[in-house]
Amino acid sequence: MSALCDAPARARRALAFDRVKILSLVLCEEFGTEFRLYNGSTGELVGDQDSGRRDSSLLEETPAEILAFAAAGRPQVSRMNISRYRLVLPLQEPEGAKLVAIGELPAISRFPQDFRLEQARLQKWLHSVQSRLSIAGRSTNLHRSDNPNHEQLRSLLEGFHELNELLGGLRIPGESSRYQNRILQRVAATLPVETLVWVPEHQEQTVVIEGKQLLSARDCAELARLLSKTPEGHSAGCMILNEVQSCRLGERFPMISNLIALAVGENKALGWLIALNKCDVTPAALRSPGLNGNSSRMPASSPHPSCTERLQVAPFRRIDAALLMPFGSLLGLQSRSVRRQSQVQELFAGLLRTLTAAIDARDSYTSGHSERVARVAVELGRELGLGELELGDIYLAGLLHDVGKIGIPDSILLKSGPLTSEEQELVHQHVTIGYKILENFGAISHLLPFILYHHERYDGTGYPERLKGEAIPRSARILAVADSFDAMNTARPYRPALSPNQIEEILACGWNLQWDGEVINAFFRARERIYPIQECGIGQSVWHALRKVLR
Repeated sequence: MSALCDAPARARRALAFDRVKILSLVLCEEFGTEFRLYNGSTGELVGDQDSGRRDSSLLEETPAEILAFAAAGRPQVSRMNISRYRLVLPLQEPEGAKLVAIGELPAISRFPQDFRLEQARLQKWLHSVQSRLSIAGRSTNLHRSDNPNHEQLRSLLEGFHELNELLGGLRIPGESSRYQNRILQRVAATLPVETLVWVPEHQEQTVVIEGKQLLSARDCAELARLLSKTPEGHSAGCMILNEVQSCRLGERFPMISNLIALAVGENKALGWLIALNKCDVTPAALRSPGLNGNSSRMPASSPHPSCTERLQVAPFRRIDAALLMPFGSLLGLQSRSVRRQSQVQELFAGLLRTLTAAIDARDSYTSGHSERVARVAVELGRELGLGELELGDIYLAGLLHDVGKIGIPDSILLKSGPLTSEEQELVHQHVTIGYKILENFGAISHLLPFILYHHERYDGTGYPERLKGEAIPRSARILAVADSFDAMNTARPYRPALSPNQIEEILACGWNLQWDGEVINAFFRARERIYPIQECGIGQSVWHALRKVLR
């Protein structure tokens, strides 16, 4: 009988030991070092922690210290000596038990002035881990409960956990549709539906669809428009329709059984977040191959399955609306930020037009030079394998590379004869003048080295700092070739434009002397694309570059 009475206790101890093993593995994976776990109520070491595998440098804590750590309940980071930190992580288990995990990490910083910052970052890291483990523990406890209401609470809790993960990696503004798709994927991780749709209010923005493509983008926009015309959609901004086929929408959209729709933004000015066909399965099962997710998305041309061919439909509830709301707010935040970014882009594009026009207006012979240099540089960069973001950078740098010539007197800049050494020195100052003009524009500060050094020579005899070889930024080396090519390919007061044979002979002679040989090779590979380049005006090309640079 006593053995039977002890069975539950032994089962609980076994479960505790398993929990300790899991936590030990999780913490070791997270921090890259082993942790010891203590009972926060007794101060004793718990679990089957093999001392033979333990780092011998770990110090033993007294039970009194463990009890104090557990009572404080907050993560602590202390510097043990100049090369190591001690990490203390109190954990509240779902059943009410308290654990204290203790480990050590070597210091990365080597200078005393950096220790405080490193310690603060470790403290923030511990807090993040404590929060995630706490949420995971509560979710597990709810999952074990037999109370039917706990399943909905668990979904809501998981939804907020997914939202926390999204906020942790928030980069706004950025690739708009990509980030919106990430938000929908996070919703799909907790709300079992066949399809999630984000329909922005402005038609020029992209409709984003996650899951099965039950509707085309155009149909999604039409659905949002019809929903906004209903009394519920016009007033409440949140609609739950569990019998779509019994209303007028059913005739237009026979593939929809039920839906929940959330209007985002004040006066529904930003868009609609819509979930279609709630499924009577867990989100994890819904994401398995063959049910939903990227692995089973239907192409737009596929015939829509009937309701009987799809998963069993479950009714939407108010708690599902509560789950959607914070994700809708996040979509709204992202949309407002993108809109503000567009305003910044418009202002900045206007500035570029003004600056470039001011440069080109100084000399009719070089009109359009900045735009052509920018486009030639992009072709060279593309030939060298630069990514889209780098190509956007080099395009803007090409537009702005001669902005410093605004500070050069017309008597020198427009002189038809040879320049004196003093005049040549003044012309050389245009790169530093351009640097000073643009240095206060934080959004393009990373472009300043390209503008400053585009007249450096590969052999180290250029200006302003006589940089040599790969000490010159790569984009500046590309701009140097693009700038020289357009100068030779354009007529000047003192000479006509050079022929292609003359240009290519000069470039070949300057291989690894005036110019980077790798860039010269790229020019010869891309010359059929480069020679036809003409000024096309600063329009969509600027917008394309700005979207990639002003992130």
